[in-house]
Amino acid sequence: MQGLDLPPTGVPLVDQRARPVLKQYATFIALGFGISWLIWISTHRLGARPGVGEEFLAFGSAGPAVAAIFLSRTGRNEVSRDAYCSAAS
Repeated sequence: MQGLDLPPTGVPLVDQRARPVLKQYATFIALGFGISWLIWISTHRLGARPGVGEEFLAFGSAGPAVAAIFLSRTGRNEVSRDAYCSAAS
Protein backbone atom coordinates (compact mmCIF):
# COMPACT_ATOMS: atom_id res chain seq x y z
CA MET A 1 0.00 0.00 0.00
CA GLN A 2 2.96 2.31 -0.19
CA GLY A 3 3.16 4.90 -2.91
CA LEU A 4 -0.56 5.42 -3.49
CA ASP A 5 -1.10 9.02 -4.44
CA LEU A 6 -4.86 9.23 -4.46
CA PRO A 7 -6.57 12.57 -4.93
CA PRO A 8 -8.46 13.85 -1.90
CA THR A 9 -12.17 13.11 -1.92
CA GLY A 10 -14.99 15.49 -1.13
CA VAL A 11 -15.48 19.15 -1.76
CA PRO A 12 -12.55 21.47 -1.02
CA LEU A 13 -13.20 23.71 1.96
CA VAL A 14 -11.61 26.80 0.44
CA ASP A 15 -11.89 28.09 -3.11
CA GLN A 16 -8.28 28.50 -4.24
CA ARG A 17 -9.22 31.14 -6.82
CA ALA A 18 -10.72 33.48 -4.20
CA ARG A 19 -7.39 34.46 -2.63
CA PRO A 20 -5.88 36.11 -5.74
CA VAL A 21 -9.13 37.99 -6.35
CA LEU A 22 -9.17 39.31 -2.78
CA LYS A 23 -5.53 40.31 -3.17
CA GLN A 24 -6.38 42.24 -6.32
CA TYR A 25 -9.26 44.03 -4.60
CA ALA A 26 -7.08 44.91 -1.62
CA THR A 27 -4.33 46.20 -3.90
CA PHE A 28 -6.80 48.35 -5.82
CA ILE A 29 -8.38 49.81 -2.67
CA ALA A 30 -5.01 50.54 -1.06
CA LEU A 31 -3.57 52.08 -4.21
CA GLY A 32 -6.70 54.15 -4.91
CA PHE A 33 -6.85 55.56 -1.39
CA GLY A 34 -3.09 56.08 -1.32
CA ILE A 35 -3.01 58.09 -4.53
CA SER A 36 -6.03 60.19 -3.53
CA TRP A 37 -4.74 60.99 -0.06
CA LEU A 38 -1.24 61.70 -1.36
CA ILE A 39 -2.61 64.28 -3.79
CA TRP A 40 -5.04 65.83 -1.28
CA ILE A 41 -2.52 66.10 1.55
CA SER A 42 0.25 67.49 -0.64
CA THR A 43 -2.01 70.12 -2.27
CA HIS A 44 -3.36 71.09 1.16
CA ARG A 45 0.21 71.50 2.45
CA LEU A 46 0.98 73.70 -0.56
CA GLY A 47 -1.86 76.04 0.36
CA ALA A 48 -4.87 74.77 -1.58
CA ARG A 49 -8.23 75.35 0.11
CA PRO A 50 -11.80 76.05 -0.94
CA GLY A 51 -11.65 79.03 -3.25
CA VAL A 52 -7.90 78.81 -3.82
CA GLY A 53 -6.41 75.91 -5.74
CA GLU A 54 -9.60 73.86 -5.95
CA GLU A 55 -8.63 72.60 -9.39
CA PHE A 56 -5.63 70.83 -7.87
CA LEU A 57 -7.75 69.31 -5.10
CA ALA A 58 -10.04 67.85 -7.79
CA PHE A 59 -7.17 65.70 -9.08
CA GLY A 60 -7.36 63.70 -5.84
CA SER A 61 -10.70 62.23 -6.89
CA ALA A 62 -8.93 60.57 -9.83
CA GLY A 63 -6.99 58.26 -7.48
CA PRO A 64 -9.17 55.16 -8.06
CA ALA A 65 -9.12 55.71 -11.82
CA VAL A 66 -5.34 56.02 -11.84
CA ALA A 67 -5.07 52.88 -9.69
CA ALA A 68 -7.31 50.95 -12.10
CA ILE A 69 -5.28 52.07 -15.10
CA PHE A 70 -2.02 51.15 -13.37
CA LEU A 71 -3.22 47.71 -12.27
CA SER A 72 -4.70 46.88 -15.67
CA ARG A 73 -1.44 47.83 -17.39
CA THR A 74 0.69 45.73 -15.03
CA GLY A 75 -1.07 42.52 -16.04
CA ARG A 76 -2.80 41.78 -12.75
CA ASN A 77 -5.96 40.41 -14.39
CA GLU A 78 -4.89 36.78 -14.81
CA VAL A 79 -7.66 35.57 -12.51
CA SER A 80 -10.39 37.28 -14.51
CA ARG A 81 -9.04 35.77 -17.73
CA ASP A 82 -8.94 32.31 -16.16
CA ALA A 83 -12.46 32.68 -14.80
CA TYR A 84 -13.70 33.83 -18.20
CA CYS A 85 -12.05 30.90 -20.00
CA SER A 86 -13.44 28.33 -17.58
CA ALA A 87 -16.94 29.84 -17.78
CA ALA A 88 -16.89 29.88 -21.58
CA SER A 89 -16.11 26.18 -21.89
